[in-house]
Amino acid sequence: MLISVDKRLVLFSMPKCGSSALLAALGPHFGATFAGPARMKHTPFHKYNKFLKPYLATFTDQPFETVCLFREPLDWHESWWRYRQRPRALRKGTSTASMTFAEFIEHNLADSDRAARVGNQSRFVTAPDGGIGMDRIFRYENISACHDYICERLGVSVQLAQVNVSPVRAVATPPPPELIARHRAAYERDFEIYENVAV
Repeated sequence: MLISVDKRLVLFSMPKCGSSALLAALGPHFGATFAGPARMKHTPFHKYNKFLKPYLATFTDQPFETVCLFREPLDWHESWWRYRQRPRALRKGTSTASMTFAEFIEHNLADSDRAARVGNQSRFVTAPDGGIGMDRIFRYENISACHDYICERLGVSVQLAQVNVSPVRAVATPPPPELIARHRAAYERDFEIYENVAV
């Protein structure tokens, strides 16, 4: 998470959505950087609303604009599946190295394996009243547009580099249509946000 009091801007770090690249490029141009541990870096909107928003209000009576990235839900889960193939995940007991992507989705839907528990994006952006808390949501594939928008808001010009890339592993067999349909039904709210709110 990055916060600029001067520009009244908060850039949230949605997991598996290029947040490391944005933090690396834009961090020096914000007043406050929440870069770690992961629970701090990936602070969701409801925790920001409860703890940080009241604190920031002591500096200015002007509202802060909140911005984040949002990934196509199945692609987001595939990114988690790839990420947890790293050796560190094996040591933590969350490795997906021995399961196919379809098996990962099955475990996720059934909540039957710790390695497949990754939360969801809709909860990350949801306000306490159940509505969408973020002012502006960019699609992950439009990360360059998000980067350009933040640069414009800050009045800076910096390059965006790719960092924290997950291991490359081809999906040998895509999930069957029936499984994709169940996944879409389970993550209906995420798909709705991605397709109808994110730009």
